[in-house]
Amino acid sequence: MSVVIAAEARQGRAVLRVAVVAIIAGLIGWRSLQMGMGAAFEHADPALALSWQPDNARAQLRLAERAAGAATPDLPQAEQRARALLLQRPADGRVYRVLGEVAHRRGETAVAQTQLERAIRLLPADIPARIWLADAALLRGQWRSALEHVDVILRLTPVRAKKLFPALRVWLTQPGAPAAFVDVLAGNPPWRTAFLLACAQGDSSVIASTVEVVKGLRKSVFPPTSDELSALVERLIRDQAVEPAYILWRQSLPAPMAPGNAIHNGDFERAPTNTGFDWRIQSLAGASATVTDKRDRAGHALRVHFSNQRVAFTHVSQILLLPPGRFAVMGQVRLDALQSERGLEWVLDCLGTPTRSLGRSEPMRGTTGWQSFQFGVDVPADCKAQRLTLATRARIAAEGQISGTAWFDDLRVITAGDFGNAGQNAGFPAENPASVSSLAPGETQQ
Repeated sequence: MSVVIAAEARQGRAVLRVAVVAIIAGLIGWRSLQMGMGAAFEHADPALALSWQPDNARAQLRLAERAAGAATPDLPQAEQRARALLLQRPADGRVYRVLGEVAHRRGETAVAQTQLERAIRLLPADIPARIWLADAALLRGQWRSALEHVDVILRLTPVRAKKLFPALRVWLTQPGAPAAFVDVLAGNPPWRTAFLLACAQGDSSVIASTVEVVKGLRKSVFPPTSDELSALVERLIRDQAVEPAYILWRQSLPAPMAPGNAIHNGDFERAPTNTGFDWRIQSLAGASATVTDKRDRAGHALRVHFSNQRVAFTHVSQILLLPPGRFAVMGQVRLDALQSERGLEWVLDCLGTPTRSLGRSEPMRGTTGWQSFQFGVDVPADCKAQRLTLATRARIAAEGQISGTAWFDDLRVITAGDFGNAGQNAGFPAENPASVSSLAPGETQQ
């Protein structure tokens, strides 16, 4: 009998255990269902999410944000939900952001400022809070504070640059703003180059302020990059602001210019940068232009090779800043079987529209060893900048057939004394190298 009773007791305990396990599993399953449904609807329908999971803090926060940010806000509900959330999540910066927005809607600006500053201390990546704080700083004229918030926004969400850059360009034109831009951009944030390039391509009203910023960045740990400088210099040149462009470009050079020559890198001993007031050298189908070893002597030279095609070649040039007066352009040339009906020439034009020719060399063709060439130019007072160009002389396509190779070296400009015969391209008196300061108004030799 006792054996039967013991067996029944064991069976009862087993059933009880099964029942307990089933109940626990059911509770766990129900809780999982609640949490799953709450998570599924917490953004799209937070009220439905709370009906499944009343303690879903994210759904509660979403309802609080909606109540505070609606076109017709329910500020008491937003505040009530936010303060209830503080009991669950006292370190969640988003809750303080909701309280800040409630205060802002009530006109309590100081309270809003305090709450939103607390929000970003707890959650530095809170973009809405930073947008509000940036706008508030802007209204107070606190450019640096506003830009520091924008810096964080752009670091976290680079896609916002498309919308923020136009506003930042407007900020940049305001009194006192360029200094704040220098302070923030001196840290080299990842959006700096894109912003400066956008400024260089933007409205003319922002160019002067951009120049001020770039000059300020020269003293920083991260000075302007070549891309940042060249974009601004090119814009200034396009706007015919050649003297400010020259000063900005010259200050960016890694080494001082050689004194006494208005042509930069006339000996081709430094690699051309194709920007600013340096050589602009390009190749095209039928013609290649490079700076290379001279082969027959030490140093480097410009080599232009033509492969017997019709070519309208104007692809080697440099912008100069000669003051009004008479000058001679001089250089060294070597020709290897250069065949062309009208030859190759150096031309100096006045930069602008329309262009005006100030002088040109004699046509070059044939085969020669290294020899000198020169031609005279008269620069009028209304010609602030000039372009020196190596070009084919073809007037029509049929005259553009050219083959062979030309080498050039030691290009320079000298001042011309008393011309014996005005208008001739030769016969200048002894050389009198022009000083850099006289050839570059507004800038002195460093």
